[in-house]
Amino acid sequence: MAQVRRAYHSFPRRGAKTVAAANRKGIAVLRSIAAGGLLLRPEVLTIPGEVLADGTTGKDSFIAERYASFTVRTETELVAEHADTFGEFSIEFELAKLVELGALPVFYLPLRRDQNSPARSLTATTAELSRLLERLQGWGQTAKSPKAKMLFTVSGRRALEVDRQVVKQLLELMTQELRPISALLADLQALTTLIYPVDAGDAEALRYFEQREWRLVSGLIDPAVHDAAPPSPQEKAVLLAIDRSFYSKVIELRSYSAPRIDECLLVRRVRGRRFLELARRVLVPRGAFEQARAAVADFPALAVESLDA
Repeated sequence: MAQVRRAYHSFPRRGAKTVAAANRKGIAVLRSIAAGGLLLRPEVLTIPGEVLADGTTGKDSFIAERYASFTVRTETELVAEHADTFGEFSIEFELAKLVELGALPVFYLPLRRDQNSPARSLTATTAELSRLLERLQGWGQTAKSPKAKMLFTVSGRRALEVDRQVVKQLLELMTQELRPISALLADLQALTTLIYPVDAGDAEALRYFEQREWRLVSGLIDPAVHDAAPPSPQEKAVLLAIDRSFYSKVIELRSYSAPRIDECLLVRRVRGRRFLELARRVLVPRGAFEQARAAVADFPALAVESLDA
C-alpha cells in the first residue's frame, strides 16, 4: 500500500554540533513558531545571464525575496533522508493546507554556466523582465517631477532628454488596462523566487529534484488572508539567541544591504487561524518529546510524536 505524501516544514538545518545542541535549538525554533508564527527569511537568488551570440555571458541578476519552505515526502523518506539534511524537527501538513496557506510548488531548472539551455533562457528572461519593469517604474517616479524635462538614463549613462509630460502619457498608454507596474513587478519577482536553478553537472545538486519543495513567498502575501508583520524587538532577540551568526549577517538586497533579521517577516495567522492550527502533527526526536509537548501546549489539538519512536 502506497504511503501518503504530506508536507513538512523542517528544522533546525544548521549550527548544532551535538544531538543535545540540535534538540535545544529545535525546541527554541518550535517555541518561536508557536508564539509568533511562521518566519519568512530573506534569501538572494542568483540568476545566471545567458551565453550571448558573440560568446560573452550576459549579466547575472539577483532576486531577493522572503520565503519559508515545505517539502512533500512520505514519512519513510522523511526519516531515511530528509531529516539528516533539513533537521529532525518537522511540522506536518496535509497538502490542502499548503494551498490554504498560499504556498506554491517550486520549479527546479537544470542549467550549466558554460552553455545555454531552455532552463537558462527561461531564468534569464524572468530576471531581465524584472529589470525592465524596475526601469519603467523608476521612469514613472521621475515623470512625477515638476521639471518640464526628464533625462532617461540606463545604468547611470545618459540616454536622452524628453518632455516629462510625454513620458507620463506614454507610460499611461503602455499600462492601460493593466495593473500598476509595481504590482506586476512584485508578482514577477515572487514568481522568480519559485525558480530554483540547479547545476545540471552536479549529481548531488540534482537530488533536489526529488524534494518536491513548496514555498510561501512574501511577495504573494495577501492582507485579506494573511496576518503578517516584521518581528517585534523581543522576537528579534529570540531569533538572534537561536542563531546569531545567521540572523545578524548583513545581506545584499536589490538596492541596499541590511542584517537578515531586519528583513524577516512573521506570518502570524492565516484566515484568522494561528499558523500551527493548520498543522496535522509535530514530529520530533525522542529526546525532545516532552519539551516539544510543552512548547505547543497552547495547541491542544496538535499531536506531537517521536520521529524515532
